[in-house]
Order: sequence, then structure tokens, then C-alpha cells
Amino acid sequence: MTLSSSPPTTILNCKHDVVPPPHPSIPPTPSLGMTSPAFLSLNLLISTLFSTKSSSAIAALRISMILFPLSSRIMLLVMFTRGHLRKFPDVFIFPEDDSQAIHFGDHVRLHPALTTPEDRTYAVGDVIECLGEEMIPGIRNELYPVMSSFGTQAFFSLERAAAPYFGIKAYGVHMNGFVEKDGQKYLWIGKRDESKSTYPGMLDHLVAGGLPYGISCGDNIVKECEEEAGIVKSIASQAIPVGVVSYMDIDAYRYKRDVLFCYDLKLPESFVPKNQDGEVGSFRLIPVQLVANVIQKTEFFKPNCNLVIIDFLFRHGYLKPEDSGYLELLHSLRKVA
Repeated sequence: MTLSSSPPTTILNCKHDVVPPPHPSIPPTPSLGMTSPAFLSLNLLISTLFSTKSSSAIAALRISMILFPLSSRIMLLVMFTRGHLRKFPDVFIFPEDDSQAIHFGDHVRLHPALTTPEDRTYAVGDVIECLGEEMIPGIRNELYPVMSSFGTQAFFSLERAAAPYFGIKAYGVHMNGFVEKDGQKYLWIGKRDESKSTYPGMLDHLVAGGLPYGISCGDNIVKECEEEAGIVKSIASQAIPVGVVSYMDIDAYRYKRDVLFCYDLKLPESFVPKNQDGEVGSFRLIPVQLVANVIQKTEFFKPNCNLVIIDFLFRHGYLKPEDSGYLELLHSLRKVA
């Protein structure tokens, strides 16, 4: 079946046809020469996307993916069984070999008729809509850009909740809000609301959030400061960018490859955070040394927050070269940036 270059009314044969809302405009993929090094090498982990109908056949599959910008196609070097993505032939092209056995080196590509970023965003987004919450829980209708590297043109945008199922590198912003009094530093720590779909009730930063399509890190920090802690723009804009931490995490069928842009914001002693979006249950001001002890001895913090706070401990002198494993820990904070 040949697709037009503009998104059709519906292109997928879902059990219940869903016409998703229009996606934001995405700049076209730039024209690149044959020798351009701008390709994307990703590891993918797909769970039920490549499972058979039998639940006993569900298995995590490790996939290596290469994105070729010149042809604007995505090639997935796949070790797979027949699965759910085969239900979408207008979006994904599989090898002609129809064997159900697992093959090394097989691949699946986005349909060549999906020639623009808008087409690809719409088509893959419709696949996510059809797969639904049972296969990709926590759908937020928030788009992440798929890029060869940070700051480059987006080849398409992908639902935030689906990013780890495809191993797409995602970006976020995390801010350490701290107070100095009587010669001691304190960190404002939030406790995630129990209603959160991810990590409910765990400890978190004062401000943190994913970096969606079409917003800068600095603007995103200001936005998140207002939503999560009630910090006005005149104060939030004083947050200082201090670097990044990055990590990879395999959790069941999800392969997270995240880069977190870190910020520090020194707050007045009189400041008291007030959550505005219902995602934080409470806040508490805690001495930095006590926060470090909690990280060392418990699992109360949301895992990636540990990394950003450890980075804070390095930069503010709480961790010293004399400490055992200093260099190894420091290097481990930036594995996949």
C-alpha cells in the first residue's frame, strides 16, 4: 500500500480506530551528504512490541538501531520473533523472510512513504495509540524528539512513555534547590505524590522534568519551577546550569538512555515551596550530609535523582579525592552523554 506524503485520516487497522490530535510542526530533516557522520546509533529493548500472541512467548529483545538521515529511514537491526509491529505494514517494513524463528541481523525499517518528520511522527504515534496502555503504560501525550545528537534536527517525535521501549535517548532537567544558613547547606527535597504512575511516594528533587520537543533547557527549568515548587520566574531564572549526568538502565522491557541537564539554585532562607500541579505530596528542607546518608543507606530516592545529588556532592566538596572509589564514581555519572 502506498501512502501519501501527508498524514491520512487513519492509516492503521486498530481494533478501535483512533485519530490522534495533530502533532506540533517539526522542522524538515536537513539534506545531508553521503559521508555525513550524523547518524544515530541506538540500542533498543522491545518487550511486547515483538512478542507473539502467547504470553509465554514474551521476551525482552536486545536490538541495535541505526538511523540514516540521508534517506530519512530508520533501520532496526533486530533479533525478533513475529510480533505486534507486524500489524502495521503501512509504518514498518520487515524482511521478506516470514520465518518465525529468531534471526540475528534481521531488520525492520520505517515505511519509505513516510518522507517527512510530520509523517513519521503521526504514523509512529498512531502505532503507540493502537498498542495502548496495556503495552506502553503511562502514555502522557507528550512528545520527545528523536535526534542523532542533542540540538540537531528531529527526525520525528515520539510519545514520552514509549521512548524507553525503543531505547531512544531522552533528555531532562533536574535542579538542586539549596539554602545556606549558619554555615551549612540544606537541600529542598520533594516527596512524589502517591498518585504518580511512576515512583509514587519516593523522594525527588525540588524541581525536575523531561525535556519535551520545542522548549529549551532554561525555559523548561523556569516552567517546571513554577509548576512543581511555585518558584516565580524572577527567582527561577537565576538557576545556574552546572553540567550533565547520564545513565543507562534496563528495567524489565524498558531500556532507558537518559541525559539529565543539572542546575543549582540558591534559595533564600525564607522560601517555602508550594506545589502547583499535584505531582508532589510534600517538601522538606534537609541538611546535605543527611541527604547523602539517605542515598548511601536506603532506596528512598527516585533512582536517577541519586545521580544528580551525587554530582552536587562532588561539586560542593562533600566527596573528596581521598574517598575510596572517587574517580570511578565521578566517571560513572557521565556514561552515555
